[in-house]
Amino acid sequence: MYIKCHFERQSLSLYVQRRKGSLIFPIRSREGKAMRWDEKDIIYEDRDILITYKPAGMPVESRRIDVLTLERCLKNRLYARQGSGNVYLSAVNRIDQVVEGIVLFAKNKRSAAALSEQMRKNEIEKVYVAATASEVSEKEGELLDYLVKEKTGNRSRIAGKDEAGAKKALLNYRLLGTDDQGNSLIRIRLQTGRHHQIRVQMAAAGMPLVNDRKYGAGAVSEGGREYKGAAAGISRESKGFPAGAGREFKGFAAERDRNAEQDFPALCAREISFIHPASKKRMHFEIIPRGKVYLNFTGLFQ
Repeated sequence: MYIKCHFERQSLSLYVQRRKGSLIFPIRSREGKAMRWDEKDIIYEDRDILITYKPAGMPVESRRIDVLTLERCLKNRLYARQGSGNVYLSAVNRIDQVVEGIVLFAKNKRSAAALSEQMRKNEIEKVYVAATASEVSEKEGELLDYLVKEKTGNRSRIAGKDEAGAKKALLNYRLLGTDDQGNSLIRIRLQTGRHHQIRVQMAAAGMPLVNDRKYGAGAVSEGGREYKGAAAGISRESKGFPAGAGREFKGFAAERDRNAEQDFPALCAREISFIHPASKKRMHFEIIPRGKVYLNFTGLFQ
């Protein structure tokens, strides 16, 4: 059945599954600020995939029923559109709750399997942008570390290569520009996907992210760093996607500051490239970050 409720002066239609007794409703983030998502945030959708913007502060998914998640927002939308029946939706790239940016969902099991295989083979290209609270000395480079996720505190740290539980973490970065406050805009291409990888590695390299209270300068051990500066340029796959393959939503970027918060680390999952699970065409999508810190770099996102 459907219910209508009011939250922060907004009218929301929500779907309730009687069989499971699960009720989905919005809550505030830990910082006490309402998290916002609406249909304008959808970037692209067809019968197999859905790509959307996720605001910082909203988790992609959660086992708790009292938490507003991106997955539940999308499922409520699909339930309302279908009117009945089961809705399948599976996140392919799960970005951290405090990170804003692009999230790719599969809308059926076949697509989920194909995209998961691309993830396993590292064939999905994920590019982030970050604002660091310091100027960057080298214009481009490679960071190679070994990370261990700590048992408490939801933290990871740099570790020695042979330390128990250590996993290889590799990324490439390139300096895009510096503002008049000494902050640097960095383009980051992940080669591996470890817990808090970008935040830990950048802090350990002396380039902590703006507003990152968990991993500030000097907060990460230098246990086993292998640092390689001035790496070869970052490869770029072809853009473009098949016209008419799905619906591209034009309104989503218009309200770029709607979810802008200064309380979250300045990190955005800006680009994603992959092979469409059905058409086999190369797909590429990118967004403009909405965090206020990026306003000083607006000209670099044109």
